Amino acid sequence: MASLGHENLIPMARLQGILKIASGHARGRFHKGIGRSLAMGVVIVVIAIAGMAAIFVAGNSAVSGPPGSSGQTSSTSGSLTTSVTGCSDCTGPAPQGFGLSVLQQHIAHINARDPLASASDYTSNGVMIWSGNTEGLGGTYTPQSNIRFTYETAIGGATALAYTISNFTAKGSPTNPNIAEATAVFNFTGNSHVLGEFNGTIDSTLDYVNQGGQWLISQESSNYVVFHSQYTQGATTFPQWQLTGPSLPQRYSESPFKNWVYFYGGAAAAIAVACYLASLPLVIYLRKKRTSRRASEGTTQ
Repeated sequence: MASLGHENLIPMARLQGILKIASGHARGRFHKGIGRSLAMGVVIVVIAIAGMAAIFVAGNSAVSGPPGSSGQTSSTSGSLTTSVTGCSDCTGPAPQGFGLSVLQQHIAHINARDPLASASDYTSNGVMIWSGNTEGLGGTYTPQSNIRFTYETAIGGATALAYTISNFTAKGSPTNPNIAEATAVFNFTGNSHVLGEFNGTIDSTLDYVNQGGQWLISQESSNYVVFHSQYTQGATTFPQWQLTGPSLPQRYSESPFKNWVYFYGGAAAAIAVACYLASLPLVIYLRKKRTSRRASEGTTQ
């Protein structure tokens, strides 16, 4: 019996040693796995934070004004503020060559639903101010490129459009024959997929300058007195959301977070998705490396 017990002590000791070695390897692999996972997580977090920080820095200027604006701002309808003044010197008769036909040409471009031609009636640094009941398009737009974009939004999607001039007066400067001012009342009707059937009345003052023999609008101030549409735009949690038009300062939220999401939420989501996709090859590589290491450790044992 004593001999039998002594013979059994050797395998037991070996077994205990093998278990200790295996346990050590398992703990080592476990700690290495945790370390790799933490390192990978830190890398992903750092990339995401860097991207978010870049967007946040760029977004600080956007909360106070729409992207692509050139310093001109707009306010809510009825309380419009602009740094541009009208033709204060236009107190005399209209200069030679300026009259109703100049404005009619501009209206013809609008009725043709041609945003490019309509915007070409303005100077390169022209200003267009729309106030009143504008169905989401109220604001101050400058230069000509932003005016063109507004016309693309306002008339580009219309399936039918007709502006008529019901009243027109023209004035000029006694000292400068190259500037003039026109005041007019427009009636309009139309149809679009967004607004359905619509009609309205606009009171406008248009300041003109003569450049190379062509009369161009330097500033337009239009008050949409009446605007009836078949469909109206609804409110959402984010007041910036609208069916038509560029981002408008009067639609900004009081919450900086909502403004940030409005301007840069899409980019932030894209960065998050990109970080996730970029981490997938790293995860696959680490898993393959771990599997091959386990296989090599198994053969050596």
